[in-house]
Amino acid sequence: GDVWDESLGGWSKSGRSESEKMLISYYGDSSKGRPLLRTAGSGNNGMSIDGSDNVNHLAVVGIHFDGGYSANNAIRMLGGGSDFLVEDVYVEKYVDGLLFQATATNRYDNLKIRRSVIVDNSDGDKGQGVYVKYYDNVLLEENVFDMNGWNLQRGDARDVLSHNVYFQVSNTGLIAKGNIFSRAASHGLQARPGGIVEDNLFVENALGFSFGHVLGGSDSLPGGVSGSIQRNVVLESEDMTADLPRGIGFEIANIKSATIKDNIVAHQKGTGIGGISITEEVGLKNTFIEDNIVYDWEVPLKVNSAVTSSGVVFSNNILQTSDSTSNIIRYTASLNRGEINYKNNIYYSKNDASKLFRISKDEMGFAAWVSASGDTGSKVQQVQFKDSSRTLEKYHQSLGKTANVDAFMQEARKQGRYNWREEYTASAVNDYIRGGFS
Repeated sequence: GDVWDESLGGWSKSGRSESEKMLISYYGDSSKGRPLLRTAGSGNNGMSIDGSDNVNHLAVVGIHFDGGYSANNAIRMLGGGSDFLVEDVYVEKYVDGLLFQATATNRYDNLKIRRSVIVDNSDGDKGQGVYVKYYDNVLLEENVFDMNGWNLQRGDARDVLSHNVYFQVSNTGLIAKGNIFSRAASHGLQARPGGIVEDNLFVENALGFSFGHVLGGSDSLPGGVSGSIQRNVVLESEDMTADLPRGIGFEIANIKSATIKDNIVAHQKGTGIGGISITEEVGLKNTFIEDNIVYDWEVPLKVNSAVTSSGVVFSNNILQTSDSTSNIIRYTASLNRGEINYKNNIYYSKNDASKLFRISKDEMGFAAWVSASGDTGSKVQQVQFKDSSRTLEKYHQSLGKTANVDAFMQEARKQGRYNWREEYTASAVNDYIRGGFS
């Protein structure tokens, strides 16, 4: 609970081994909270590891870093090496909260960020909660990422270049499990190199997450990415501004092999299209999209027809929108039959029966869709769920608390090693939401 107006400075020391790490932490009365390092000032960092230093077997545990909306990074890691643990840290008010940037010739292996709270990182123009480049084997587990890249209370505008977590395509071995990604300026998570994205909660981001997608496709990973997107819940994606409509669930592109299964995308707040968006110029291969639910979203599935895909199966999904003008599936241009194998899905929209689907500028009913797409075993039918109205607001109300996202996130920001409450985890919220869609 003590406070220091200073940083840890430059760091170059390593631990002995993975089981005998160099530890930066604290001791004493845990009820007083994490020790606070206030490092405000342009160009300042909480701790900095120079590109000329390779640091191995280092752990930073239980520290609160506050950049005062002026310092660069809480942890600035530019060197190579292996085995870095960041756990139970609180990072707020930096330009980029955590910066891990190695080089193509001096990479870093084995970074773990666990049970940390990373919030409000932005310089008022742009910023990231976490930025990672040239790293291998990165774990994000049970963290809280909230309002990075902008700050609503401060009056910042959302920015297309600012995200809760930004993983460059140069990384490998990403695992993101059990995290809360909330209210990012743009993406909750940019998983450009693919990886494993499972059991996370995404709420009120402009775009929940992207996987394999690089805007424009010019810097995409050659040959495509692989991985798994499973059991995530994406809620209430919003527009960035009135002039920047978003409200997208998740985007996928440039995939050579992936399973996308058992995800729920529900209750869009924005005006953009695409609960699931297959996007940009680089398509999908050997991708199984199955057993997902997209509910109360304008255009549950959007396909950019410029992509070229093969070996894609879209099966046993429920796409249901309550919008009276929304298509269920929309292709931006032509549909190349056979690229995506549609089968055994359930579709529903309140739109006119002759306008349920759209290929380029042509709207059509179910029979015409089947003829154009080769869809087999699917049907148009409204599914009656147990309680499809469930949201994060209603979850918080079920705890006897205030029914809004901000109230939930203020409590989630209090998570810590000695104040860990299961009711403020992605797992608890996702179980509640999933129960409503049974």
